[in-house]
Amino acid sequence: MRRLSALALALVACGGGGGPTHVVSGVSPPVSAPPAAAPAPAPAPPPSEDASVEVGLGEARLCVRVGGHVHCRASDAHGERPLLEEPAVEGIDDAVSLSVGARHACAVLRDGGVACFGDNAHGQLGAGVGVASSPRALRVKNLASADRVVAGPLHSCARVGGGAVACWGENGEGQTGSSTHYAEAARELVVPTAVAGVSGAASLALSRSVTCALAGAGPVCWGRDTTQQPIQNTPPAAAPWLAGATALAGGGEAVCQATRDGTVACRGSGALVTSMGPVALPPMTSFGVGASHACGLLADRTVRCWGQNYSGQIGRPRSEIGTNVTVPSAVPGLPKIKALAVGGYGACALSLAGELFCWGSYPGAPREGGHEPSIVAIR
Repeated sequence: MRRLSALALALVACGGGGGPTHVVSGVSPPVSAPPAAAPAPAPAPPPSEDASVEVGLGEARLCVRVGGHVHCRASDAHGERPLLEEPAVEGIDDAVSLSVGARHACAVLRDGGVACFGDNAHGQLGAGVGVASSPRALRVKNLASADRVVAGPLHSCARVGGGAVACWGENGEGQTGSSTHYAEAARELVVPTAVAGVSGAASLALSRSVTCALAGAGPVCWGRDTTQQPIQNTPPAAAPWLAGATALAGGGEAVCQATRDGTVACRGSGALVTSMGPVALPPMTSFGVGASHACGLLADRTVRCWGQNYSGQIGRPRSEIGTNVTVPSAVPGLPKIKALAVGGYGACALSLAGELFCWGSYPGAPREGGHEPSIVAIR
């Protein structure tokens, strides 16, 4: 084992008892938490009616990106006001894309940087700070020329320079592509790591313990071996099971692929894997994966979902369709849909007319929850 600095040893010592042993590398000097926030700036001007809308859903927040700003509703809210009346996330005023993970979220900025906010217990903000969470978006350190970011359950990855990949956050099983394990006490050392050997990445998928990419030389994965072998921290390895994939998505413990013939197949240890095999759907334009369910947006602008249905996340009543749905089921009551967001234990769909519909468990849902899609006011 390589020699650790005194700082690294001290951080290991305060990582808490009873858990797995972590190795912390003192790759850079610790950075103190940011100073107290300055007085809040004046409210941003309202976005124009024709501004594009992007929706993201996780376990802890429902967010929309409009006109470069991001507005989020927290998990303890009950939907009393439109999403754009929620305060804009500080630190973001020029976002061009958004990704919402389980309990954190990240946005690509117009200058190619990335800013993240929310939970930082595993360093998933990538900002080199020791705070456990931040409601203000913090710029990810040492990252430029990003054109896409994916926030996963406990880590994040960005595509940079047109096809290289850099990841940060929880790395207990090598899912960031680094050989370093960080204890929670060392989150101020967690910054992006370039994933060696990956170029030309066209699609990224993150589960809790695995990251996969459709790269220029073929599909690759890193982290816990998706065949359920013991933990590995090796460089990205070829993933022949992803051959023929046209798109990837991840969530919970699963990484899933969609193929040209309309099949969606998943690997990992979650409910989407252990209780069902590949599923067949008509032609899709996109799909997403939550903690234990998945949904696809079909070419005819309808939505079908499958997986666990304990929270109504399939869009159908449990009494009618059961709690574990192995055949993709159409979500009734939706108009024609143009965009889909799947996360946590719910899903949301943006209609061609610009209305947002959500079902299952999501921030601002009716107190009793429900399977029926409900309109969530944006403006």
